Amino acid sequence: MFTVKCPEEFANQTGKYFGNCTRSGSTKRLSNSRLSPHARYLEAYKFIHRKDKELGQAFNDLRRSTALWQIRIIYGLGLVTDTELAKFTDATRNFVLTEF
Repeated sequence: MFTVKCPEEFANQTGKYFGNCTRSGSTKRLSNSRLSPHARYLEAYKFIHRKDKELGQAFNDLRRSTALWQIRIIYGLGLVTDTELAKFTDATRNFVLTEF
């Protein structure tokens, strides 16, 4: 049986990653003095929306039928190390590492 577990430390790491990434990305967009205040707001909004979509694709609605894709997304975000990936089966590693 294939199960996906999300230990607390992994969840904390993920929260920190997205929090830091979103905060720094939003600050960068809101600080762009070449844009009008409204344009800066729109850029920050679009950025946060993209990050929210990434987070949702990686962690929302975990099921066995989507687990491989979600592991691949999580790996692509840099949230799973090669050492951690090595703990999965050969088939899972091959799927995660294969480029489309």
